[in-house]
Amino acid sequence: MPVIYNRLLLAKAETIYNTSAAPTGVDAFLVGNDLSLQPLQMELVERDLLYPFLGNRPRLATQKLGGISFSFELAGSGTAGTAPKPGLFLRASGYGETIVAATSVTYAPIGSSYEGVTIDCRYDGKRHLLTGVRGTVEFEGQANQVGRGKFSGIGFYSTPTDTPNPSQTFSNQASPAIINSDNTTPVSVHGYGACMQSFSFKAGRSPKLHQRAGCAKQIRIDTERKPEGEIVIEAPTITQKDYFSPAANQTLAGISFTHGSTAGNTFTFNFNNCSLGNPEYEDSDGVEMLKLPFMPIPSATNGYDDHTIVFT
Repeated sequence: MPVIYNRLLLAKAETIYNTSAAPTGVDAFLVGNDLSLQPLQMELVERDLLYPFLGNRPRLATQKLGGISFSFELAGSGTAGTAPKPGLFLRASGYGETIVAATSVTYAPIGSSYEGVTIDCRYDGKRHLLTGVRGTVEFEGQANQVGRGKFSGIGFYSTPTDTPNPSQTFSNQASPAIINSDNTTPVSVHGYGACMQSFSFKAGRSPKLHQRAGCAKQIRIDTERKPEGEIVIEAPTITQKDYFSPAANQTLAGISFTHGSTAGNTFTFNFNNCSLGNPEYEDSDGVEMLKLPFMPIPSATNGYDDHTIVFT
C-alpha cells in the first residue's frame, strides 16, 4: 500500500541546461511535509478535424511540464563560508552565489546566466524526474517559530519509473534557531531599532515556458521581477519613529535583520532601499503592532542591488 509520507527529494545543479544532472543520495534535501508535486502538466490543443458525427476530437500535447513546491527551514550550512544546501533553489530562482572561504555566502539577484536544476522526486518508490527546473522563492518568519523558505518551480517532464530510493546523505542543513529576542537581533526598519513580530518576502520571479521553432526550449525567469515584502513590528510613538511620512512621501531607506549567533548558522536579510506601502495597525495579544508593506528599489546604476541574503 503506497504511503503518502514516504517521499524524498534529490536535487542537483545542471552543467548543461535541461540535461539531467543525475542527482544521487548525496544530493538529498530536508524539506517540509508540504512537498507538492504535479508530475505532469500538459497544454492540449484539439485537432480541427471534420467527422460525420458528433463527439470529441483527438488532441495533441503542446507541452509536457511538471511542477513542484516545498518549504525548507531557514538555516545555514553549519560551516561559515560553506553554502547552505537550499542555496541551490535560490540559484534556480535568479540569485547569484558568492562564497568567501571560511567567512560568508551571499545571495543577490542577477539578470542573466540563470542556473537550471534537476529534481528527482520520489513518491513511495515512484521516481519523477524534472529537468531544467527554475522558479521563485519566498521567505517568512514569525516570532517564536522557525523561519522558512519556499521554492515553487516548473521543469520538463520525464517518464516516471519505479525505482528504489538511494541511501541518503543530508548535509549542509544545520538545525534552525527559533526567531526570538535571543536569536534575532538587530532589526532595523528605516533606521529604527524595531521589535519584529513577523516578516515575509517574495523574490517576485514568474517562471514561464518559452519554446520557439529553431530554438532550445527553456523555463524563463527573466520576464518579470517584482520583489516585495512585509514586516510587522511593535508600533513606536510618532516621536520615536514616524513611518507615515516616509510612506506618504515614498522616502527610501533600508530594512535589515540578522538571525542566529553561531558561525555557519547566521543569516542577514539586507534590503538596501525600500519604499513603504500603507502602514496598518494590528493587535497582538493586546500589544499594538504596525504592519509595514515594503518594496526594495534598485539603484539607477545597478538594477540588481536591491537586496542580499548573507550567511555567515
